[in-house]
Amino acid sequence: MPHTFVRLPTVLAALGAAALALPAHAQTAPAQRLASPPPTAAARQQAAQQARDSVRSLRRARSAQSEFERVRFNELPWTFDSGHPDRCDEIVGRFCFWFGDKDEEKRDPPPEAKPVGVARGELVSRLARAATEHPGDEWVMGQLVRYQVEARRADDALATARACRATAWWCGALTGYALHARGDYAAAEAAFDAALASMPQRRRHDWTDLGLLLSPGERRQYNRMRPAQRDSVERVFWRLADPMVSTPGNEARTEHLSRWVMARLNERAQSTDGLRWGSDLGEFLLRYGPPDAWERVRQPMPTAARANVVSHYASHAWSFIPRLRDLANPSALKPDAWEPDPDQPRVQYPVGYARSFEKLEPQVAVFRRGGQAVVLAAYDMDADSVPAASPVSNALVLDPGTGHEPIVVRGTAVGARGVLRADAVPAPALLSLEVRADSVKRAGRARFGLPLAPPPATGIHLSDILLLTRGDSLPTSLEEATPLARGTYRVKPGERLGLFWEVYGLASQNDTLTLGVSIARTNQPGFARRAAERIGLASRGTPVKVGWKEESGGRTILGRSLAVTLPDLSPGEYSLQISVQRGAEPPVLTTRKLIVPKPR
Repeated sequence: MPHTFVRLPTVLAALGAAALALPAHAQTAPAQRLASPPPTAAARQQAAQQARDSVRSLRRARSAQSEFERVRFNELPWTFDSGHPDRCDEIVGRFCFWFGDKDEEKRDPPPEAKPVGVARGELVSRLARAATEHPGDEWVMGQLVRYQVEARRADDALATARACRATAWWCGALTGYALHARGDYAAAEAAFDAALASMPQRRRHDWTDLGLLLSPGERRQYNRMRPAQRDSVERVFWRLADPMVSTPGNEARTEHLSRWVMARLNERAQSTDGLRWGSDLGEFLLRYGPPDAWERVRQPMPTAARANVVSHYASHAWSFIPRLRDLANPSALKPDAWEPDPDQPRVQYPVGYARSFEKLEPQVAVFRRGGQAVVLAAYDMDADSVPAASPVSNALVLDPGTGHEPIVVRGTAVGARGVLRADAVPAPALLSLEVRADSVKRAGRARFGLPLAPPPATGIHLSDILLLTRGDSLPTSLEEATPLARGTYRVKPGERLGLFWEVYGLASQNDTLTLGVSIARTNQPGFARRAAERIGLASRGTPVKVGWKEESGGRTILGRSLAVTLPDLSPGEYSLQISVQRGAEPPVLTTRKLIVPKPR
C-alpha cells in the first residue's frame, strides 16, 4: 500500500538552510563576497555527492521503519475471530467500531514476540545514526523519539527530542511527548504549551479544538461559540478533565497532545496493520489512543492476500472528559456527573500510575470554626484491591474557580480507608478527593460541587451529620470524631451506627434544647418487594424516631454523638434527619443520606 514520507522538497529545504550557515569569518561585506572565487569543479562534485549520500541516508531510514513494521506484522498472533461483530456501535469513516462487554475482566495485551523487540532495537540504532547526520529532519527525529518511547527508553527519547534541530514547534512537541511518556506531566505540559505558542495558527487551532472529544450535540454547540468563548471553555474543560488535580501537570491533556504527535508520526510512516492513514484512523487515535495490540485473522480457506487485522485499544483507560453543560458552573457538579467506565465512552485516557481507577463514594461533612468552613472527607476504597498494608497517598482539593488558588491538603494512609480535613472560606467550590495506592497501581477519585455557604446571621444552626465507623465508643469533640469518620453512606440492616454533629449559634447562657433523630425511606420499594412485605416474606423496615431534651450548659458550640441500632431495613435509600429546637423557635434540621445495598 502507498505510504507518505518526507518529500524531496523538504530535504532540499534543509540542505539550503545548511548552506546558509556559513562560518563567522566568511560572512563578510557584500563586495568581499562577490569577490570570492567560484567553487571549483571538485568542490561542486563533492557537494553533489554529499547531497546524494544524504538522500540515500534518509531513504535507508524510511526503509528500515517499513521493514520493522513488516516484521511486527509477521509476528502478530493469530485469531479465528473474523473481527466482524453483529453490530456497529459507531461507524467512523471506513471502520466499524464496537465496544466490548463492560463486565469483562480488564485484559492485558499478549506479550510481544521476541523478534519484534530485536527488530525494534535495530531500527532505533539505524534511526539514531540518521539523526546524527540529520538532526534537522523532522521525520527522522520524530520516528526515533517514537520508537525509543515504544521501547520504554523514555530518557533516551527525551535526550533525542532535546537534541532536535528541526522546526522549533515540532521539537518542542516531541519533548512534551517524551516527558509525558516519562511520567513528568508538569514538564510535559510546559513543553506542549511552548510548542503550541510557536506552531502555525491553523495547526494550533486543530490541536486545541475540542470537537472530536464532544458528543455530536455538544460539538454543534461548541462550533457556534466565538473564539474568546471557546478559549474559556477549553480552559475549564481541561481543568475538569484533569484526572488528579493533586498530581503536578494535567496527564489527560498531555496524553491528548501526545496523541496529536502520534497522529503526525503515523500519517508519514508505514503502519503495523498496513492501512492507509486517514482522518478516520486519526479520530480513533485522538479518542482512544494507539492500539495496544493487534491480531491477524486466520481465514478458513488459504489465500495469498494479506491477512485482515483486528486492532485492540487500551482496556486500562477511563473517561475523564466532562460534559459541556457542566463547564458553566463546576461548583454545582453532581456526584453522578462523572462515570469513569461508561458502556460506550466518547474518549478514554490511561494514567501511568494506575491500572484500576475507582469512582469513590465518600462521606463529606461540613463543620464550622469561626468564619471558616471545616470540610471532612472520608473514603473507603475496595478492600480487595487495596490490601491492608498498602501505603496510600491521598489529597483533598477545594477549588473555588478561576482566579483563585485551590486549597490542596495532602496526606498518607495505610490500607483502603482514610479521612482528610481542609479549612476553607465558606464559598461554593469544586471538591476533588483523590487517592493513589502506587504499590498496587490503584487509584480512586470523587469530584463534585460543594455548596459551602456562610452561616446564618442569627439563630441556631447545625453541622452536617458525620457517620462513624463504630457505635460503641462515642466521641465528644470534632477532633475525636474525625479519625472515626465512615468512608461511605452505605449501612447494613441491624448494625449499630454512630453519629456525631454540632450545634452552633447558642447563647452564652444555658439554653434548653429539644433534639430528635429519625430515619425514613426516601424512595419506595419496587412492586415485588411491596408484595413480599404484604404477605410477610420480607420485613417492612420500620422507621426510626427518637427524641429528648437537654441543656447547652452555656457552650456556644455543642458537640453531640449518638449510637442508633438500625432496624431490619430493606434495600433502598433512606434519609437520616436530626432536628434541634431552642425554646419556642422553629426547629432546624440537618439530613444525611443512607443507602442499604441489595445483598450480593
